[in-house]
Amino acid sequence: LAWRRGLLKPPQLRYASRQEPADFPAPPDLVREDWIFISLILLAGVLLFIINPVIDITLLALIASFLAAGIYARAGENFKARAAVIYLLTFVIAESLIAFTCVMKLEYPWISSLFGGYFFIESMYAGLAVAGIILFFNRHDQALRDPGRAGRHIATLMFGFSILWTGLFYSQFLVIWYGNLPEEVVFIVKRISTPLRLASCYLFIVLLFVIPFMVLLSRRAKSSYPVILGISLSILAGIFIERFVFLYPVSTLNFFPVFFQFAV
Repeated sequence: LAWRRGLLKPPQLRYASRQEPADFPAPPDLVREDWIFISLILLAGVLLFIINPVIDITLLALIASFLAAGIYARAGENFKARAAVIYLLTFVIAESLIAFTCVMKLEYPWISSLFGGYFFIESMYAGLAVAGIILFFNRHDQALRDPGRAGRHIATLMFGFSILWTGLFYSQFLVIWYGNLPEEVVFIVKRISTPLRLASCYLFIVLLFVIPFMVLLSRRAKSSYPVILGISLSILAGIFIERFVFLYPVSTLNFFPVFFQFAV
């Protein structure tokens, strides 16, 4: 009542009229050229799918995921939420297809319905590690409004994904161990048949779960940029070793091509 009678002024909200800085305008929505480019890529993917549906559908999914990431990065506020959903769906489909067509078929007749989900969760885990490395080298950038808060969020997500990855890894192992079927057990036997392979398995478990989980339990560690960088490097090294363990028993590998493909 006092406000209505003019005796008191209404409180001013601190962030009610917050404007974007002039140096960092919001990215524009998709333009006509983007839609033309997307249509051409999809048309080429359909033609490739007709020629070779097994391999090229995976390539098409990867291209669609890459395009969706670019669309999300350049979309305006009106299209941002929908672009995020599109990117997430294409990412899940692409990573699952890579697991089924590029890794699991090397161990035929071993088949696992959990492998696709395990693969794309691990890819998101790796993406968080890359985000932690980028944040470390750009922590003094003026474009970041609150790098400390971003670091804590990334560290918290890496901590959560370490537990999620471990749950999926154990679920995959438990199904194979409990079923005790010859065509499934051979997948594990090949990867622990020598002391070096067994040591590699223990090593990537330590790098992907033990170190991130134990270190990021501390709230102070979540706010430390060097700790975030170290955990990010530990995660990427663990994933690289795990990929090597997946492929080494069933194919002839050289270190440089594997490292190059992992980096790409």
